[in-house]
Amino acid sequence: MRKDSGWVAARGQIAWILALIVSTAIIVQLDRVDFGKRLALLEKNPLAGGQLSVEAATKAFADARTALQASPQDPHARAVMLVALSIANQAGIVADDTGQAEAQSLIAAAHPDDALWQSALILATASFPALEPAAAAPGN
Repeated sequence: MRKDSGWVAARGQIAWILALIVSTAIIVQLDRVDFGKRLALLEKNPLAGGQLSVEAATKAFADARTALQASPQDPHARAVMLVALSIANQAGIVADDTGQAEAQSLIAAAHPDDALWQSALILATASFPALEPAAAAPGN
């Protein structure tokens, strides 16, 4: 019996051991991935699945704040601020409690019935779930 014939005869066992090593490495790598954080983020905020540009969200938030300060009684400026606040929260620029308090004050101060305001309310309630009772109140 030649030396090489032993390797040829054991090729099935060698292939099985290699497959076992590769599958174990894959399992170890998958075990290191933390899917829980991603799932918790999606449960908290279903709109968080997309990637938001922090720079674009910061600029939109600053522009909306400037527009609201320029004309605080303008219902469109309030709606734009509510949208920008929701986006800033999703991008991590505004904390949940701060954003929710500011959104609550915007909702309490304005009650227009146009489509822009209704859309802003829907986005705000998706970003700040505790706002749902306030957004469902008559006049909103």
